[in-house]
Amino acid sequence: MKFRQTYLAALITSGMVVVAGCSVKNNMGKNRYQVEPEVLEVNGDSVAFTVTAIVPEKSINPKANIRFEPVLKTDKGETALRTLTVGGESAEGVDVKINSKTGGKVSYTSKFKYSGDMRKAKVMSGFSVKVKEDYKSLNELEGVVKEIAQGTITTSYLVRTNVAPKAAGDAYAAEMSGKSVEIYFPQDKAKFDLAFGIKKLKITNKAQVEELKNILKKDPKFVPANIKLTSFASPDGELERNGGLAKSRSESSYAYFQKELKKLGFAQANDSNFTMGYEVSEDWDGVRKAVEASTLADKNEMLVIINNKGISDDQREESLRNNHRKSYDWLISDVFPKLRRSSLTVMGSTPLRTEAEIIALAKAMKFDSLNASELYHLGYIMTDADMKLRMADYYITRFPEDWRAYNDKAVLLMFQAKWNDALTELVKANKLAGANEAMLQHNAGICMLNMGNRAKAEEMFTKANASYGLGVIAIQKGNYADAINYFNKSGVKDGNVALAYLLNKQTNEAKSVLESLKPEQMNSFTYYLMAIVGARSGNVDMCTTNLSRSLMEAGKEGIDMNAAKKYAADDLEFRAFFSNPNFQAAVK
Repeated sequence: MKFRQTYLAALITSGMVVVAGCSVKNNMGKNRYQVEPEVLEVNGDSVAFTVTAIVPEKSINPKANIRFEPVLKTDKGETALRTLTVGGESAEGVDVKINSKTGGKVSYTSKFKYSGDMRKAKVMSGFSVKVKEDYKSLNELEGVVKEIAQGTITTSYLVRTNVAPKAAGDAYAAEMSGKSVEIYFPQDKAKFDLAFGIKKLKITNKAQVEELKNILKKDPKFVPANIKLTSFASPDGELERNGGLAKSRSESSYAYFQKELKKLGFAQANDSNFTMGYEVSEDWDGVRKAVEASTLADKNEMLVIINNKGISDDQREESLRNNHRKSYDWLISDVFPKLRRSSLTVMGSTPLRTEAEIIALAKAMKFDSLNASELYHLGYIMTDADMKLRMADYYITRFPEDWRAYNDKAVLLMFQAKWNDALTELVKANKLAGANEAMLQHNAGICMLNMGNRAKAEEMFTKANASYGLGVIAIQKGNYADAINYFNKSGVKDGNVALAYLLNKQTNEAKSVLESLKPEQMNSFTYYLMAIVGARSGNVDMCTTNLSRSLMEAGKEGIDMNAAKKYAADDLEFRAFFSNPNFQAAVK
């Protein structure tokens, strides 16, 4: 920017001004000044400008004391800005001293909070000179009061805060579940015996097998995938005597139940992928529960031994046998037989309904016929927003422990700009086990951002590692290089990314981003940014063509066309083309 020659300050006279007996020489007309920027611009929430003035040699009296008094002028009135006093080397109480012989440089900066009436503001100069103890205004002199900066560019306020919320997602697939019973074995026996039972303890394998068959028959659509056996050995040395006992029991049980599944018509039992998994352990937890529930006189002493983590299982069993023989005999007769068992689970899934079937049941108001997966999926395939909300509420009444429903309800409310209501649902989701905390923090950050709580939004986005949201906030704070870095981390390319480059004075990069967007991403916002690219590049056709497209899209998006045209007509980004017929036609 070039320095401008002017009669700036008290220095603006055509002859000689006498101030308290000190003359201000007429060559002060050689003063030059520069204002940066010439057009004010919002950065973050504030506007700042700097005036730099060159005072030539031998142009100021050693005792002169001059006060710079700029004023911000808007349609609402005038606001006095920070003042600056300048004087010669002999002046007292001034902010800046200039050597009267050599001259020098004076720099003045002012920063103030932006308000909406400043789009068409002007910064006017004003001066006064100190006479004795008081300052006398020089503003009545010709040329003292003049415009030194104009308008305010508010391009940073175009940033879109509609950060995309995250739904929990609908992985519509059949879930694995299990149908379980327990079967029993005689001590040290590996082969499964259907006829085995202990009358005294009222346990029989036959009854357990029948129970499993009945469970499977109740769900004819169930597709078995494998058999899982968790085998337990009684803590009386059985496991030590035969390390392969549990495995043998599992293999025997698997062979038997595979045949039973075939008899029940489950063809999957013949599949080579139909497998068995097993694990084994001594059931000390079962012993502890039995002793706790007993009326044994020495049960407290026995529990001390059972709960002692500092001894091995062998030492625990030996201590009980030697020191509590009578009670140990009771364990042998009444407890250990129940512990020699396998928990047998047939793992599989029930095929889910097709979308057509789900919709048909929904139309018939048979929502209770849908399981959790089907009902959750219904919420995703519905298109009406109000119906989606109603379905979310219904799902929550049936499955109140599923955090996903609260999160997805919050997302629906966010699309309706009901930020407080959305936050309420997110808080509920966060209290449930298994909740995706990062997703909830991301969505909470969006709510806070749109509610004007930028600090809380930034906190939430930081916890969620939500780079895109942090990029939006960086723009709002005026940290445009940071915004670009955040957006690059997010991998997103959209209008906000182009805006960050524009604000960082990287016009070519902004243009590249806009040109890379898909047709469906182009809207009133992105076309407007391309118009600014055209204006900054001096390309009137690019500017006016894209501005016309932006205004056309604004109408389709339900934006007030008159307001949109007035905004563009007053936008100092386009000041170079204000008199251009094509620009005037676009905003007419």
